[in-house]
Amino acid sequence: MMATDMPYRPAYGARLAAGLIDLLVAAVPCFALFFAVSSTAPAGSIAPGGSVVSLGLGTSERYLMGGPAVVFTGCCVLVWLLLFGLLPAQTGATVGMTLRGLRVLGDDGAPASLSKHLVRTALWVVDGFPYVISGAVALICIVVTPTRRRIGDFVAGTVVVWADDGPPRPNI
Repeated sequence: MMATDMPYRPAYGARLAAGLIDLLVAAVPCFALFFAVSSTAPAGSIAPGGSVVSLGLGTSERYLMGGPAVVFTGCCVLVWLLLFGLLPAQTGATVGMTLRGLRVLGDDGAPASLSKHLVRTALWVVDGFPYVISGAVALICIVVTPTRRRIGDFVAGTVVVWADDGPPRPNI
């Protein structure tokens, strides 16, 4: 069965909701780590470009430089790989997809392999662009393609479908 033959394409809203849930699940540990390892300085005292990551909070600013910035970045990449590569390879879905009743299959209808999930994950570099409106490219691709696939799905050879084999849902 090819991706174009799969009748259970998820609704746009289900994919969007799953993506927002996944973003929240990935952001929480990264923000917690940021606040755990960042330093504090008076607002505006950090030279532009002098920190890898900074967050202004009223009269103070939290920032990361040097080793803590490397550790933070590495941990966030690890969280991303676990949540969007390894977990779905084992379960067939991300946390958000599971909560919204979706799963990822290969475009042949078989369960997607770890390598396919890792390719999907890596392609968020493209699908997430522009980074100011994260996921805009993915959302446009999902809306305009008949199989509701983002660039990561096309390159990895995957498709997102409803997890159950029940009757087709409205495609809105």
